Amino acid sequence: MWIASKFGFFSIVKKDGGWHVRARNKTDLSLLQNAVGGEFEKLLVHTTRDADYISRVFIPDSIPGALLDIMRTLGDSVDYSNFKNHIHENADQQNKLTAYSKLWSHMHAYQCEREEQ
Repeated sequence: MWIASKFGFFSIVKKDGGWHVRARNKTDLSLLQNAVGGEFEKLLVHTTRDADYISRVFIPDSIPGALLDIMRTLGDSVDYSNFKNHIHENADQQNKLTAYSKLWSHMHAYQCEREEQ
C-alpha cells in the first residue's frame, strides 16, 4: 500500500513475519514514529542504499496493534481540506510537492481515460 501523508510518503508491505513500513528518506519515518509513538517509535529505522526504499522499519507480528496505531495516526492527522496545498505549506514535505502533483496528474488522466459513459 502506498500512503502519501503530511508525514511523508510510505509503502507498507507484509513479508518476513511482519510489516515493512518503507520510505524514500529516513526523516519521513522519524516524523511518523514521533507522531505514532508507542512501540512503533521504539523500533529501529534501517537505512540501506541496496534496496528500492532507502529506509524502513520492520514491525514483527509479535507487536500487536502497531500497524493499527499507524493507520489511526494517519487518519487522525487529516486536518486540511486540500492535500497538495497543505504539502506546499509544510516545510518538512514541500520538496515532495512536484512528485505528488505528478502522481495526481497521472491518476487523473487514468480516471479520464476509463470513465464510464
